[in-house]
Amino acid sequence: MSWSYIGSPLDEDKDKVRFRIGDTNTQDQQMQDQEIDYLLTDQGSVEAAALKACEILAAKYSRFADSAVGDVKVSHSQKAAAYLTLAETLRGTTGITGAATAGPVVGGTDDDLKFGKDMMAPDGDGDDC
Repeated sequence: MSWSYIGSPLDEDKDKVRFRIGDTNTQDQQMQDQEIDYLLTDQGSVEAAALKACEILAAKYSRFADSAVGDVKVSHSQKAAAYLTLAETLRGTTGITGAATAGPVVGGTDDDLKFGKDMMAPDGDGDDC
């Protein structure tokens, strides 16, 4: 898998999607080129691909609990919420309809998120979290 951004959203549809979703930092890569290429093909437009990418990234970060070790905090729920907000913004500016869904972060309590109670294990039974 590869990641690239040439910094020219005027020229490349992949770069247009990256620019719209804020995935332009090589040190903080969010989606691989092949994933964006798939979304462009599957969704049929740059706008729809960017919106779907935001929903997918929100779902990705919804799977992980927020955590803190000393002064270091990782807030996956904030990333998930930010991508859902961006998806709604894109939906409003593009006229694409449908509600964004990303999983348990939206409805979980702070305690559920803190202890990972809403997360499902990869095998789907929820007992590994």
